[in-house]
Amino acid sequence: PSYNLKKLHEAVKDQMPKPKDSLWDAYKEIIPAILKQAKDPNYVLKVKLSE
Repeated sequence: PSYNLKKLHEAVKDQMPKPKDSLWDAYKEIIPAILKQAKDPNYVLKVKLSE
């Protein structure tokens, strides 16, 4: 339930990538990945996880 989201966030935050600073920063990563996946369905975006 939503009242436990803060606890869940604390439990998994070290397993998540650092959030982008803005929507534009996210799109700069997403759009090229989508274009590459259109040509190569096996392409995956490698995301560095938090340390």
